[in-house]
Amino acid sequence: MRRSGPARILFLTANTFGTKTVAEHRQRHAAKRDDVDAVTLYLQNSFPMKVASKPIRALKGLDLAPVRRRRVWESVLWKWFNGPLDLRRFDVVLSDTSTFANAQTRWARQRPDHPIVRSIMTDIISTVHHRLTEPTDQPARPLNWANRKLIAYDAPNWEGLGLAVAWSQWLSDAIVRDTPATAEQMMVLPPPVVIPPRELIEQQRAERAKAIAEGDLVKIIFVGQDFKRKGGERLVRWHQEHFADRAELHIISGWAPPITGKNLVMHGSVPNDKVVGELVPGSDLMVIPTFHDTCLVVLGEAGAAGVPAISSHMAGVPEMLPHGITCPFDDESAFVTAMRNLIDNAEERTTLGMKSRDAAEQRLDSETTFDPLYDRLVALADQLPASG
Repeated sequence: MRRSGPARILFLTANTFGTKTVAEHRQRHAAKRDDVDAVTLYLQNSFPMKVASKPIRALKGLDLAPVRRRRVWESVLWKWFNGPLDLRRFDVVLSDTSTFANAQTRWARQRPDHPIVRSIMTDIISTVHHRLTEPTDQPARPLNWANRKLIAYDAPNWEGLGLAVAWSQWLSDAIVRDTPATAEQMMVLPPPVVIPPRELIEQQRAERAKAIAEGDLVKIIFVGQDFKRKGGERLVRWHQEHFADRAELHIISGWAPPITGKNLVMHGSVPNDKVVGELVPGSDLMVIPTFHDTCLVVLGEAGAAGVPAISSHMAGVPEMLPHGITCPFDDESAFVTAMRNLIDNAEERTTLGMKSRDAAEQRLDSETTFDPLYDRLVALADQLPASG
């Protein structure tokens, strides 16, 4: 029986840089639909929670830190679900990270007619740690002990799954391969970005090209809160050793230590509006040589601004760079060569940048990307019995 009124949707999202940006786009899009009444709850780890779930890196995943993190959040959210946040007020609840899944599944067992919906963006514990550096053109590696334990622990959270949303086809395929989820339960939704008019991007690119022709340095930008994991340390080293005389490196990271160097600009933590609206469009090249990521939202933002990008060839990262350059994450010479080619070749920067901009408009436009997701969520809500 069709419920009355719009579908009542609750999004549980992590208050982290990329995930929060996507959640904000999604919430704004909900206001354009008459069949959706959406609420987003942003959740952030407290200091005691961070301590309780901190990985013991020397054990290389054998400490099962994701399980500890999930258990901590389960205890917190379970109290909310049975107190101020009554999930019966909503038709569909979507968790933006596996970290929140335990409490959601536990609650759903009390209401078996209520579909479980999960948005698996950057944190699906059964695939991230094992599959990230796996060559995409070779057979999948066998799961190790820790991954098998994590999959077994995660299995109940896939029971009754109505929908799982992945940021990349790579992640969707990995989930289907390593978990009980089926391809029919999956939806691929690349992280959307705001797409400026093409004329504005062409003007900005022309202004930068003119400034460089008149003597300005090529501006390289790095954006990443986790400075070390996303390769910031080695990028600074490459810049100082090879390019400090002809390129200016801008580092946007709240976790970067104080560093000084020739033509090196450390911005610290910067509001996302300034990053997207000013710093990225004012750059000529983005470089994110990450060691560990499934997808990078900021690569889509660079593409939208017509800025070519270089990043690591791992997981779903190449899907965000159809016209960018990806290098093996452990091949420093490949990164340096790619940087040199784009620093020295203005025409190639412009060509790749504008191709990236057009690809972003086709795949990542926040004005249109969310409609298929909301259509699926409304359809799930329609399957529920009518309620008040």
